[in-house]
Amino acid sequence: MQGVQSCQPAPFGFCTRAAPIAFLHPSSPGYLTRQDSIAVEGADDLIIRALLDINQFHDPLDEALNLGISSATWPLFGLLWPSGMHLAERMARRPVTGERILEIGCGLGLASLVAHRRGALVTASDCHPLARAFLDENARLNGLPPLCYRHGLWGARSAA
Repeated sequence: MQGVQSCQPAPFGFCTRAAPIAFLHPSSPGYLTRQDSIAVEGADDLIIRALLDINQFHDPLDEALNLGISSATWPLFGLLWPSGMHLAERMARRPVTGERILEIGCGLGLASLVAHRRGALVTASDCHPLARAFLDENARLNGLPPLCYRHGLWGARSAA
């Protein structure tokens, strides 16, 4: 599947490029992604790979389902949220060099990447089974070394 050029408005008004998510897992068929250049106030722009839209869903091994992630909420990790943008802007404005930062619910990792680029010792965490692959790819796209990542569940099911 070849990448498709598109200039449909994406979140935050960026032109996007759709491409299959081939970097995730060899058995991941047909996920469509886009790459956005994200302007974060106070920091250099970042390239972020995200799911193309909320219709991207494929869980053949029931990994997400077994974690309590339904088909309706499955793609939400793979979209840039306004709260992630706000946290990234906060990380760009405050001194973080050498600080240890844990981002819980990192999703695509925008805030973690901003802090990482600025010299923080970041551990990113999410409950979605694909979050790490997106985080690693987004670090690579921005010429950053990999971040520390820990998979985690924080709800009632995780207490058992």
